[in-house]
Amino acid sequence: MKKKLLILFFAVVSVSACSTKEKSEAPHEKTAQVVQLAEADKQEYLAKGKEMVSITMKTLGGNLMKAMKENGVAHAAEFCNLKASPLVDSLQNVYHASIRRATLKPRNQENLATAQEEEIINAYMEQMKSENAELKPIVKMSGSDTVSFYAPIKIPAAMCLKCHGAVGTEVSEEDYKKVKELYPNDKAVGYKEGELRGIWSIHFPVAKEKM
Repeated sequence: MKKKLLILFFAVVSVSACSTKEKSEAPHEKTAQVVQLAEADKQEYLAKGKEMVSITMKTLGGNLMKAMKENGVAHAAEFCNLKASPLVDSLQNVYHASIRRATLKPRNQENLATAQEEEIINAYMEQMKSENAELKPIVKMSGSDTVSFYAPIKIPAAMCLKCHGAVGTEVSEEDYKKVKELYPNDKAVGYKEGELRGIWSIHFPVAKEKM
């Protein structure tokens, strides 16, 4: 009888120890997954992201205007791909970051938003429901080893509607036929000036000393 009681005692102690261990370790595991970015580092990545966007927009804008004047809308559509710009590759190498545009209505299917990007786009769209809403860039941790920078992309001027407006009015049927030859699954039409086209999505690997 004493032997049975002794076995039962050790069994209870063992179960209690395991339970206590699980409870004490769970909060630690959750905490380890949350990486906070210091405000100074956040501002640093914000500045880098803005600079990359600014340089990229100026370069693509210049190429786009030139292509539009030379051969019209269909030719200009070819210059909307970020991969076509050697400058973008240079920027990615300098900043050790990846840069892309993401949208819910892509022309090039490679620009279709991921789940995280879709969340950011929807948040911006919700903000735009308020009058005079100011859409600001977002800097946040993505996992434990990547800082992500997001910034809105709007249809800035009426000229953009020649490629992204309503087919048959802003976008001529002939031009759109040529666009579809380049991008058979195109969905990037039907926009109005000032509407949200998508976002810039830039991702920086986090330096170990910043973690």
